[in-house]
Amino acid sequence: MESLSRREFLASMGSMLAGGLAGMSLSEAMGQPIEKLAQNMPMTILGKTGWKTPIIGLGTMFYAKTYEGGKQATITEEQSDRLLNLALDLGINSWETGRAYGSAETMIGRVLSKRRDEVFISSKSLKLKAGREGVLKDLEMTLANLKTDHLDNFQLHNCSSVAELDMAMAENGALEGMKQAQKEGKTRFIGITSHSVKAFMTALRLGIFDVHVIPYNAMSREFERGLALAHKLNAVVWNMKPFGCGDTGIGLLNYNPEDRYQLKEVLTDEECLHFVLSNPGVTIAIPGSGTEQYLKRNVALAATFKPLSQSEREDIIARAGRLAGGICGTCPKPCEQACRSNVPISFLLSSGQMDRRFLYDSRRMSDIYASMPHDYLDCDACGECEKVCSQKFAIREDMASAHKVLSDLRARMMNH
Repeated sequence: MESLSRREFLASMGSMLAGGLAGMSLSEAMGQPIEKLAQNMPMTILGKTGWKTPIIGLGTMFYAKTYEGGKQATITEEQSDRLLNLALDLGINSWETGRAYGSAETMIGRVLSKRRDEVFISSKSLKLKAGREGVLKDLEMTLANLKTDHLDNFQLHNCSSVAELDMAMAENGALEGMKQAQKEGKTRFIGITSHSVKAFMTALRLGIFDVHVIPYNAMSREFERGLALAHKLNAVVWNMKPFGCGDTGIGLLNYNPEDRYQLKEVLTDEECLHFVLSNPGVTIAIPGSGTEQYLKRNVALAATFKPLSQSEREDIIARAGRLAGGICGTCPKPCEQACRSNVPISFLLSSGQMDRRFLYDSRRMSDIYASMPHDYLDCDACGECEKVCSQKFAIREDMASAHKVLSDLRARMMNH
């Protein structure tokens, strides 16, 4: 089947929009029969795989944990079967899961065993450091869980530094195991997921992976340079975290009144997903769909998709930026003016609330912090910052917490 680039897809949208639901508000769309929504989802093709798919797939991290306290998900087998079958009935035929996602593979296997030909199934191994044999062993467990003799796409999970990519490509490394599995027919294609722009762009330039999975949304836009390269190369990119977090998280959609650092402003569901899909480097988005209500919402968002104008994108970016910075990002920063030690107080406090709001580690923020001339360790605990804070924040305590998060992340990155 001939490959269809995202640019060609977007260019052909005009004829498709006339008879569809594009531009309809989400509230209006949610009043439509779900079958009508499904029929109006724009389609694309996953590059050389030839797989025809709606512009949204199914992310399954909700099986591993919720985003409310990190508790184990309570989805039952009956709920799972109904949700996954409904997804397929609606045409959501590109699924992404992983060995790290709790019971996800096992739950999916219950449905996949009966409807295997309807799904492009991707799973991934965390055994990057275990090399060739570790990856192959992980794959055998995945195949058993999914009740299938092959994957459509087998991925390295969270290869998030160039050093890790080099490790995977070394002799007897993880990539060697993936290619062996491909030769044996246990996976049709191979892929990679990454939270590092450098690793993502390096993988794109090497051209050794068929599918790339990255986090990208209106707040986390550091991947845009890589997405421009992906579009140029006509590479397949699956976009995770389009709402800034999981479907039950705070992210860009919700406000947590218990976190005093957060602004009350939020983005809409349409703004989040349509922002992501408007980037020509994104092939499909894979938002979490942990309930039937979220699944219908995602189908409605796909059915009503209309590429955003430049002014619409800029407005969303500006508001997402305020959300990411929180109250400290919009403050004139008297705390920093009062600090005798030049500690980047606002950056640390904004990073802390960003970590709580979006609930995934920010390698970019860690890199920025590591390059700053001063950090929390320069603080002499004089308390002058707290005296001038209009919000009466416990600045020193909260700075210490943010410093630990960023420093621990940096240490983990350096150890890879």
